[in-house]
Amino acid sequence: MNGIQKKFSIRRKKGKKNKPGLPIPIEQQLKLFRMKAILTPQHYYDQVAQGYDALYTDHISTLENKIVCDLFLETITDVPKKYILDLGCGTALGLDFLKQSSVEFIYYAGMDISSQMIYQAKKRFGENQQQEFFIEDMADLSLFKDNSFSVVTSFFGSFSHVLNYEQGLKEIQRVLKPGGKLFLMTYSRFSIKSLLKSTFGFNKHYVGFRRPYDIRNNGSGVACEALFYSPELMNDILPQFGFGDIRFKGLNYLMELPLIKISVGSNPTRVASWFNMEDRIFREHPQYAHSLITIATKQ
Repeated sequence: MNGIQKKFSIRRKKGKKNKPGLPIPIEQQLKLFRMKAILTPQHYYDQVAQGYDALYTDHISTLENKIVCDLFLETITDVPKKYILDLGCGTALGLDFLKQSSVEFIYYAGMDISSQMIYQAKKRFGENQQQEFFIEDMADLSLFKDNSFSVVTSFFGSFSHVLNYEQGLKEIQRVLKPGGKLFLMTYSRFSIKSLLKSTFGFNKHYVGFRRPYDIRNNGSGVACEALFYSPELMNDILPQFGFGDIRFKGLNYLMELPLIKISVGSNPTRVASWFNMEDRIFREHPQYAHSLITIATKQ
C-alpha cells in the first residue's frame, strides 16, 4: 500500500443512489436555517473577498491548510508536465501551495466566479505566462480545449457552490487529460456537526444535500447555497464521468463544534493533537468530517 493509500478510506460501497432532490425555496430556507439572507455564490464571495484571508489565520485553519497542502503536493508529485486548473481559486491558495513547495509546474490557471476574489488573487500574485486568473463559472470551462490540464483541483468547498454539479463534472472530465488527477474538496453532508444539529434541533434539513453555507469565522448571518456530498454519492456519480481510482479523506471532524473549537482552537499544540486523534479514530469514516476530500483519476 503506497503513502497516499494509507491516508484514505478507499472502500467502495454499492448502494442506493443518493439523489439530490428538489431545492427548498429561499424563503423557507431563511426560516429553517435562521439566516438573514441567502445570496448567489458570486455576490456572497464578492462581499467577503477583501477580508477573506484574514478569516483563516486561526490555528485550526492554518493546520488544515498544511494538511491539505501536503496531501495535494503528494498527489500530484508523479504527474508529468503539470498543467494545473484551480477551480473556485478564491485568493489563490492553491498557487500559494505550489510556490511554497519545490514542485515544478508548467502552467497554473485560477478560475473563480467572484470578480473580487480574482482581484485579490491578482493583487497577491500577479500574472505572467506561467500563471493566469479568469472570472468564470466553473460549470463552463469553454475557455479551455479538451485535455488541456493534467491536474484539476478545487479546494475547501468551492465545488460545493456549483449547483449544476453534473455540468461541472462533465466540463472537468473534458479538460482533464487521460490519467490526470482530480483533487476535489467539498462540504460533507453527514458531518458530525450537521448530524448533531439535525438530531437535537429536530431539523432534518441540516443533513440535506442542498442548503445554505456561511464560511468559517464570518458570522454575518448571510450565506449562499451549496451542495453537500458523501462518499456514496461521489462513488455513484464520478464513474459516470469517466473517473476511477476514487479515494476519500475526511478533514476536521470535531473542531467545528463550538465548545471544542473554543477550548482547543487557541492552542496550536492542542489543535495538532486533535487532528492526529481524529485521523486515528475516523480515518475509515470520512463522511463524518466537515470537509470531504475526493481524489480520482480520469480513465
